[in-house]
Amino acid sequence: LFRNTSFTTTNATASLFKVSAGQTDATLSLKGSASRATAPANGWLMEVEGPNALANYPAAGRLLASDGAQLQGLTQQQAVDSNLSIDLNNAATWTLAEKTGGDKTRASFTTLTMRDDARLQAFKSGAAAFVLQGQVTSAASAIDLQDGEPDDLLTIDGSYHADNARLRIDSCLGDSSAASDKLVVAAATSGRTVLVIAPTA
Repeated sequence: LFRNTSFTTTNATASLFKVSAGQTDATLSLKGSASRATAPANGWLMEVEGPNALANYPAAGRLLASDGAQLQGLTQQQAVDSNLSIDLNNAATWTLAEKTGGDKTRASFTTLTMRDDARLQAFKSGAAAFVLQGQVTSAASAIDLQDGEPDDLLTIDGSYHADNARLRIDSCLGDSSAASDKLVVAAATSGRTVLVIAPTA
């Protein structure tokens, strides 16, 4: 457990945190409003490896953020049988940020669970088109696309379950052709989500 601690790296292509093949039950926990973990420009926030020549079974890792801790960047689960669980609790925030190369807009994981006013921010300067590859659960928490421009797209390539969750979007209030931020879910949806709309001209 790291409390009110910041993590960065000067290596622009490295993973900030990496769980190597063969490692299981690796957990990183950040707590406190001064805790920050920021991925490098072209690296992963957390990377969980699949099997390789050195270890023939995949890795399993867990990333926990709570009590206002802040994460920034994208994650990679290298193989289907790897496991990456991400938990955001008690006002923790994860801000998706494009990489400069490669798979620039996709964050892959097994599960993302948000509770107690946690927030996922999926916008950037200009139109954003991020993809969450994995199962997403939001309980009394928010997915936030509000940046004053109705041009962001967030795709959940997996299931989405909501328990009194919020979806915050920018939208031009008009007919079905009006510009708007969008959330697209590729698999099953369930639960209750409140739509919070910021009108734009």
